[in-house]
Amino acid sequence: MRLKRRALDQLLQGRHAHKGGRTLAQRARNLTTIATAYSWDELLAERGIGHVTALEVERWLALNGLHLRQAGPGPFRQG
Repeated sequence: MRLKRRALDQLLQGRHAHKGGRTLAQRARNLTTIATAYSWDELLAERGIGHVTALEVERWLALNGLHLRQAGPGPFRQG
């Protein structure tokens, strides 16, 4: 499963993007690091991310054996 453009853009430019590196190329390589830094509520607070896009990110992480940072009611949240 690949993330849609909207999800990618928000993760690469959002509040936790810096955790993936300084450049867009570094951030793209470290996208899972960026995504796992988000809680469900933080993800929904990002401009342009609604429930559908947040679910997409959560499912993508689950397929990679990862999950959002603990907190929030996401249906695929582990733990």
